[in-house]
Amino acid sequence: KMIGQWPGVLTQAEGMLQVACALRLGKGVFVTMEHLEPPVARVWAAGDWFIDQAQRLLVNMTRGVHLPERAFNLLASNEEMRISSFDLFADLLPERPSVVFAGAHQGAVVTTLMGIMPGAKIHAFEADRFVFEEFMIHLGKHERVTATHAALFHRDGMILDFKTRDGQGSQSTLFTPTKLFEETW
Repeated sequence: KMIGQWPGVLTQAEGMLQVACALRLGKGVFVTMEHLEPPVARVWAAGDWFIDQAQRLLVNMTRGVHLPERAFNLLASNEEMRISSFDLFADLLPERPSVVFAGAHQGAVVTTLMGIMPGAKIHAFEADRFVFEEFMIHLGKHERVTATHAALFHRDGMILDFKTRDGQGSQSTLFTPTKLFEETW
């Protein structure tokens, strides 16, 4: 409710992106063992929610043509913090950890992870066959990477109906598309 009182849509979007940055930074800096702290996953989800809302405002404001420089920089900062959180994990994990990476896409984040954790053995999963083919081109023969064309799910042995855009972009889903999805994609 308070966000709607901020002057101007751009200010609202930038404010939400700043909140997301603060949540990301706070999660990495102010780690405590107190039971009153929200779970890290909930803090990340809150940051993601603010980013999503800001992007919606910005796309509506700019009609998707371009983002104002400050908003773009805040989005880039959030992405950098998301990826750089591997640094914290690298400090806490053994020298040669086994890492399971779901949604490996074309391998950009896996490549970053390999640089931060040079002793890691990475088990990368990607369900989209078009994207998986690209992953295999980039990292399929790397000795530290085991690539699997599959989705991870909480139950074993299920056959899931996976929908893609047939190689057009990276969006895919395990869920039945809505009418809006069909119209948009």
